[in-house]
Amino acid sequence: MEPLTPTMRDQLATYETLVRKHNARLGLVSEAGLAQFQERMLGPCLVMGALPLFQSITCTVDLGSGNGLPGIPVAICRPHLPLLLVDSQLKRCRFLEEVVAELGLAHVRVRHGRVEKIRDEPAPGLFISRFFKDLRLMAAWTRHWREPGTRYLLFAGEAQECPTTQYDLQFVARHPLGAGKVALEYQAG
Repeated sequence: MEPLTPTMRDQLATYETLVRKHNARLGLVSEAGLAQFQERMLGPCLVMGALPLFQSITCTVDLGSGNGLPGIPVAICRPHLPLLLVDSQLKRCRFLEEVVAELGLAHVRVRHGRVEKIRDEPAPGLFISRFFKDLRLMAAWTRHWREPGTRYLLFAGEAQECPTTQYDLQFVARHPLGAGKVALEYQAG
């Protein structure tokens, strides 16, 4: 991972301050996660943002981005990558809008809505998500929104099994992120 610039460090510190400020009201991060925010939350997201895959991507969508992870750290690492943060909770979208404005992330947009109902956005090159439970559902919810070759980077625990084929997604790679996390990379057929 390339070293963070002073601007990136300032943006990450401001983001953490905003998460801590709004956490009690919005339930953004667990108390355990908040206690180790930099190591357990930011660290793996920054490693994800440094993956070479992002060099060939023209647009990324963070699904279920409520607290801004992994989208905000990725946006900080990749300041020219267009990024769409999607969440179904309006109060969390308002939080994300505040973060985007406060950090000056001009290449980031926030969208309130359910993933499976969004029909007016162009197909991204990559979907990312920190919170997913069922790959089959994620594939179904995004099927209308992708093209063949669209990639997915999904957080998982190091011990989590990953199906090689699920719905019409093919497993590509497993990327270690640290703090007991990996990113599972899939590609749409």
